[in-house]
Amino acid sequence: MICGEVLQEAWIFLILLFNKRRLCVMRMIAEWFPEFAEKFEEIDAMYKEKSGIDEKTYQYICLALAIKGRSAPCVKKHFYGALQAGATLQEVASVVALTFRESAGNDDCWFHDIMG
Repeated sequence: MICGEVLQEAWIFLILLFNKRRLCVMRMIAEWFPEFAEKFEEIDAMYKEKSGIDEKTYQYICLALAIKGRSAPCVKKHFYGALQAGATLQEVASVVALTFRESAGNDDCWFHDIMG
């Protein structure tokens, strides 16, 4: 179990590095398009105020959506966000596996609907 705890601490360190990089991009947007950045902040604040789900569940949902949307930065953000919210690597792996499994079913149904 000690190995798992060390790995968890390493992931948290990587999260902090990733979040620093993300903040640089957001600062650029805030500098060149402040109205856009402000609206995102308003939406985030409103969601946090009204949301009925915990942070770990939020990160799981966002991770699944990021995988399906093929957004590499968002996958990294929400993978690390889930760990930071207290998820274990096994729990995150379960979310990823479920996303893959459900995506396969969705893609199969979609293909058959299109092809008739």
